[in-house]
Amino acid sequence: PKAIVRPSEIGDGAEMFPNLRPADKREIIAGTGGLSQDILDDGIRLSEGCWTVVLEDEPIAIYGYRETDDKAAYVWMLGTEKILDIRWQFLRATKNTINQIIKKYDSLWSLSYAKNTVHSDWYKWAGFEVVETINTGPFRLPFNYILLTRDKNV
Repeated sequence: PKAIVRPSEIGDGAEMFPNLRPADKREIIAGTGGLSQDILDDGIRLSEGCWTVVLEDEPIAIYGYRETDDKAAYVWMLGTEKILDIRWQFLRATKNTINQIIKKYDSLWSLSYAKNTVHSDWYKWAGFEVVETINTGPFRLPFNYILLTRDKNV
């Protein structure tokens, strides 16, 4: 199957939310303390750039970035199990996007729930490195602080 990547639209999050991977749901709960259907569309609204991966008219992943200052941006991604159906296409497309975003900033960063190995693998694929693991969020659970610097990506 062939997926398309398009700019995200409000409503993509609500449509994808019921099918989120269990690991992504756990990450949302670990980071925020709850699980709200609005969280994905809020992420779309708050992002400078945001893309939805659509397979057979169904959103299967949403990823984006939010500028945190003029030199850095926070990167995020959530998805469904259907990403596995187009794994290599997804990895190439998201890495290409990361390579474009890093041109605008000195660094990209994120906090990823340490137990969500799928996210850890995705960030590594995109060139990020784990800088440290910190306990954060309402439950003080371990999150990896990950970083990609422009000089390492050129």
